[in-house]
Amino acid sequence: MVAADATDTKERILDAVEDLVGECGCDGTSVRMITDAAGVNVAAVNYHFGSKEELLVAAADRISTAMNEARVRMLKETEARHAPEITRAMIEPAFVAMSKAGDRATARARFGAMICAAPSEALQERIHECFRQSSDLIWEDLRRAVPNVSEEEMTSRYRGALAVMINAVADIRNADAMRTAEGRGLLLGHLVTFVANGFAAPPTEGGGGDAS
Repeated sequence: MVAADATDTKERILDAVEDLVGECGCDGTSVRMITDAAGVNVAAVNYHFGSKEELLVAAADRISTAMNEARVRMLKETEARHAPEITRAMIEPAFVAMSKAGDRATARARFGAMICAAPSEALQERIHECFRQSSDLIWEDLRRAVPNVSEEEMTSRYRGALAVMINAVADIRNADAMRTAEGRGLLLGHLVTFVANGFAAPPTEGGGGDAS
């Protein structure tokens, strides 16, 4: 019973983090706001997480675990590693994660958007570490699939793709589409087509493409 109670407390705290950070951002959310929303005291946050930064990372890790597993599986199952297949493996697990969140889908998506734009470089690096298991594989496949684009330009394309994915999932105007399998599938198809074409495009003229 104690273990179950502890798990429930941790989940309530993490839910509160998602709700508040999604609405107020990282800097705008205080530990006091989180404890009030979760119905716990500061000691509970300190006991389970230790600090606000650890709490934010734990909330991100709760999302990243399933996404990493799904991305790695999709990449391993895909024989043709071209831009569309890589892009689908990058984006689809985010849609699945949101669909499994049920009533919390919108809050979780908004949290994801805010945490990826964390105000400190150190926190952003820690958030990136949560997704590194799959992001490193995606990056390696992209470099092999589009070798004529420089690493600098592909880095810009990759960051742009992440921004497109995060904003599409978190955009309130897509909320209705995200509630149904048909709507998610249609939105996913649009995003994969758009992002994959961005990855596979020729090097930008004068933009650092590899000379050959």
